[in-house]
Amino acid sequence: MSRNKKKTAQMRHAQRRACERYDIELTKEVHDFFIRAIRSKDLTKAVKLWQQSIRVAIYKVRFERRWIPVVYDRQRVQIVTFLPIEALEGLEKDFDLEDLEDPI
Repeated sequence: MSRNKKKTAQMRHAQRRACERYDIELTKEVHDFFIRAIRSKDLTKAVKLWQQSIRVAIYKVRFERRWIPVVYDRQRVQIVTFLPIEALEGLEKDFDLEDLEDPI
């Protein structure tokens, strides 16, 4: 599969999963928000949970007052998929990130 076809397929997949799992319409602006949060290295916006490979990592990103787990492709600079919220429980078991939660 060519790089452009893979990038397009990844984006379509991410759009479907964002809508299906979080009722998020993954527009270019929303996608760019997730990318900026990940690349900012600001732990109040995004936290790397696991490095899957050299180019792919799992992050939790703060969006509309909730943490959303996503898979990020560094080479293509895009979100690959939105994981189910239950994925956070398993991925965070080794992390103490309580101080990042809202005090509400």
